[in-house]
Amino acid sequence: MNNDSKNYELNDGHILEAADRLHVACVYIDEFLMKHPLINSVPEFQNEIDKTIIILSDLYQKISGFDEAEELTEKYKIK
Repeated sequence: MNNDSKNYELNDGHILEAADRLHVACVYIDEFLMKHPLINSVPEFQNEIDKTIIILSDLYQKISGFDEAEELTEKYKIK
């Protein structure tokens, strides 16, 4: 996995940006994958999509719980 965060310092705007991108990803998955005929036809595929949305939603909640990048850097020891 590529870790581009080492190229710049985190700032408070990164929190909002990451939350926004997660929201967009969840909407995309819901609108275009969950409603796809093939995925709807196979319960196992539907289950995988459901799990994906839950994981992304949980991450959205965690990230949105921070007000400042400094909180993140302290909690997760980001350099």
